Amino acid sequence: MRQQFNRSCVADRDFTGVRFFPSFEGGDSLVRVETGSRIVIGDVCDDVAGLESGYAFMLFVDDGLIGTLESHVGGDYELSENVW
Repeated sequence: MRQQFNRSCVADRDFTGVRFFPSFEGGDSLVRVETGSRIVIGDVCDDVAGLESGYAFMLFVDDGLIGTLESHVGGDYELSENVW
C-alpha cells in the first residue's frame, strides 16, 4: 500500500468542515494487494497541538487498491479548507 500511495495522486477531495476525504488514483501500473473486496484500516490517530481531541483516520482499500482516506477531528472544532 505504501508503494501505491507513493505512485498515486489525489483525484478528488471532499470537505465537510470537520472531515476531509481525499480519493486516490494511480492508473493501471499499481500492484494490487490481496485483500478481498474491501478492508478499512481505522485504528490510526494523531495528537495535534491546539486540538483537544486530535485527528482520526480511516483508509478504505477496495479490490486491492487504496481508495479514500477519511480524516476527522472530534469535538466542535472545524477544519480550515486548506488542511489538505
